[in-house]
Amino acid sequence: MGKRGQRRLAAERATYNVEAEWTEADLALLEELKRAESLLPEDAPRALLSVRLSVLTDDTTSPVRQELDLRILARERGCRVVGVASDLNVSATKVPPWKRKELGDWLNNRSPEFDEILFWKLDRFVRRLSDLSTMIEWSLRRGKNLVSKNDSLDLTTTAGKIMVTIIGGIAEIEAANTSTRVTSLWDYAKSQEDWIIGKPTYGYVTD
Repeated sequence: MGKRGQRRLAAERATYNVEAEWTEADLALLEELKRAESLLPEDAPRALLSVRLSVLTDDTTSPVRQELDLRILARERGCRVVGVASDLNVSATKVPPWKRKELGDWLNNRSPEFDEILFWKLDRFVRRLSDLSTMIEWSLRRGKNLVSKNDSLDLTTTAGKIMVTIIGGIAEIEAANTSTRVTSLWDYAKSQEDWIIGKPTYGYVTD
């Protein structure tokens, strides 16, 4: 690898907090995609790429491959890439999108700068149905689109709209079930002599 390639590799690695190896072929493809992007009209849709991994191993899809695949998807959709939100060594189960360091900053502070969020696969974006429901609702309120390269999620398509309806229905059912369980538990607690749930009213202590 030449000095220029090594410098570029170091710069690209700085985007991530783990060792993400860019090969010469990867860098050549990146340059090609950026050249194609430079030819897009000024009013082209703006895409934010979301890259996430819990742990970088040989068995996972590397952040480099995720980014390149998403840049190819952006090219196919005629979108200009305005940023890459790279959250590595981050669990999607424990940390929702809006609380991640990179993606959270875009969602909370820079949402006017993009029109779509592209991600490699649904489980690279969220792992909880409630988080997906929240992100769909957030996107629809702000006129944003969510697009998965390897799943049928695109809020502008018929399949995507059906998926939104199903997810919303499941979320409502789950919320109703939770409310029913909590109400039932409190009703049962009231029938018992011992205090079995929650904190007592201010000024009282459990015996």
